[in-house]
Amino acid sequence: MSGDSTRNVVRGDAGTVIQAGSVHLHAESAWTTPRQLPPDVAHFTGRTPELDALDAQTSGGTRPVIISAIAGVAGVGKTALAVHWAHSRRDRFPDGQLYVNLRGFSPESPLTPTVVLTGFLAALGVSGAAVPQDTDAMTGLYRSLLADRHMLVLLDNAATAEQVRALLPGSPACLVLVTSRNRLAGLTSRDGAHRIVLRELPPRDALALARDVIGPVRADAEPDATNDLVQRCAGLPLALRIAAEQVADRPHRSIAALATNLADRRLDTLTTQDDTSATIRSIFAWSYLALPASAARLFRLLSLHPGQTISTQAASAMTGMPVRPLLDTLTSGHLLTEVGPDRFQFHDLVRDFAAETTHACDTAADRAKSVQLLLTWYLRTADVARLTIYPHHGRPRLEHDQLQNVEPETFDSRSAAVEWYRQEHVNLQSALHHASQHGHALIAALLPICMATHYIRHGHWAADAEACAVGLENARRLGDEQVELVSLSAFVDALLRANRLDEAILHAERMRDIAQRLGNRRQVAGSYHVIGLALEQLEDLDNAAGCFRQALPLYRELRVQRGEAIMLGELGRICHRQGRFDDARAHLVQSLDICRSSGNSWNEALFLRHLAQLEADLGELGQAVEHFMSAARTYNECEDDYQTARTLQLLGDTLDGQGLTDRAIPAWNEALTIYESIHAPEAQALRSVISGRRRAP
Repeated sequence: MSGDSTRNVVRGDAGTVIQAGSVHLHAESAWTTPRQLPPDVAHFTGRTPELDALDAQTSGGTRPVIISAIAGVAGVGKTALAVHWAHSRRDRFPDGQLYVNLRGFSPESPLTPTVVLTGFLAALGVSGAAVPQDTDAMTGLYRSLLADRHMLVLLDNAATAEQVRALLPGSPACLVLVTSRNRLAGLTSRDGAHRIVLRELPPRDALALARDVIGPVRADAEPDATNDLVQRCAGLPLALRIAAEQVADRPHRSIAALATNLADRRLDTLTTQDDTSATIRSIFAWSYLALPASAARLFRLLSLHPGQTISTQAASAMTGMPVRPLLDTLTSGHLLTEVGPDRFQFHDLVRDFAAETTHACDTAADRAKSVQLLLTWYLRTADVARLTIYPHHGRPRLEHDQLQNVEPETFDSRSAAVEWYRQEHVNLQSALHHASQHGHALIAALLPICMATHYIRHGHWAADAEACAVGLENARRLGDEQVELVSLSAFVDALLRANRLDEAILHAERMRDIAQRLGNRRQVAGSYHVIGLALEQLEDLDNAAGCFRQALPLYRELRVQRGEAIMLGELGRICHRQGRFDDARAHLVQSLDICRSSGNSWNEALFLRHLAQLEADLGELGQAVEHFMSAARTYNECEDDYQTARTLQLLGDTLDGQGLTDRAIPAWNEALTIYESIHAPEAQALRSVISGRRRAP
């Protein structure tokens, strides 16, 4: 895509515009109240001492209170306790609740603070250009947003203290709950965290939970069998819930028969001596062995999914068949949880059991085929979503002989494709790293090209460059220069967006060499384009213009209108900076004609803005204002809040420079409203400018 990229990119989501002589954008409130807690736990029983301890530890104080170790063995109910307490006390936190599963004990890598902060900032209304690019800056913004707010932050399944520390607010009005299987001693010693160690349910509470789930009438009719069932679950709430729900789902069988069945039908290959999870395995085995063969196979294969949540469509891709009824069977058997429409999740212990079972029951070839189908589906669907969101983008659909055996999901609207990326971007990251680490080099090489769609929309430049570096590494493993060329194109675009200019030039030169060797003139033009953009930002205007002039005839020969329009616009911008105003106007007008005829709205807005700046410098203020306003409207139609605000700010700057401060302030105010709505860093400086002008005599 480097042949058709620009250093300006679409950022953010659009607000609503009402045109009445100027652009009025009714932006969202600068504060978004997140409500991210998972649903409260049904049949929550007991834990009175622990709930009281949480109440005692969270009352008063002058700094964030951290319950670092709602700690204990897997399945003991750490998350259930934290979620139940948070729901019952949520009135203490009127400004909202943040939640994340840190994946500290997942088959995939734990979430990094950068990934979590990106999600938290998005939940707080920060997106696009407003998101800082390094973790320290993200933490600072996050803490600023939470300052003096009464909020709860629930960090579930933490692996280490380091994973948590950057996520701690600085405000005494906030409360942080952390659950972990580890002690996280560093939080206690360094950060003043409290600790609650969760033990198995006492027999009385365990019996009460069983009676609640089974039903008291039925449980009391077989008290010995109910007690036997409770004892076999060893006081672990997860095991007890699953066992009791299995009993409740079989009203025509005796509890005694089911308890005996639980004791007898262990999977010997899946149990180990002196393992506290052995009892849980026997519970899962009981549920698993009751499944029809097709549902059992799906259950096993789903454990190979590398991400956090699994969509119905992804599950179908893994098996090559419709699976919705089978997923319903698994949720009815409490082996999967439906966490959203057509979206499912394993408990981590259930996933462990399913993974052990698939290695015991399915051949290596069957497992490999299922993963290959899934990864291919992710790549092909991400590609369809990319082209739905950016239909005029320069990079064509990804094609390769190895990618034809899976039908991708399709989208009937741009918003549907955007939503798919929103739901799947974490899974795409997991899929990329799984593909890279397990020999799926082609998929790992191509997937970052599609992932850039999400990163560009949200301003995640560092993550974009990191993913594209993984892609390029895998392309080179393949030894296929065609694939390497496509990966290089994506990587140099990412480096340019991340302002890594010297690296961008180095890799663009490698891209040009490969493209010339392969006879790919479009990518040759693209390499000159990237080098020119980097040189321009390095203030080497003459050589930048030379690169654009080398790319322009290639695009014309290839009839790539988008590339031709961008090269003309870039030349117009450089001529303006060099004082060659007539040449600048001619290039920009030509560029705009091509943009309009080809439906390239975003670049039309970009070069309208450049034309307005040229006209302002030439004293043509009326034309400049008209073109600034037209650019702002077009950017808004492209759902680019950041560039809409930037254009309005430039309009205000231009009017103020002409001594028309009274006309400048309304434009600045509209820009400020948008900047604040997306938490753009430009807001503070612009606010100061407006305040200073209002105080001036």
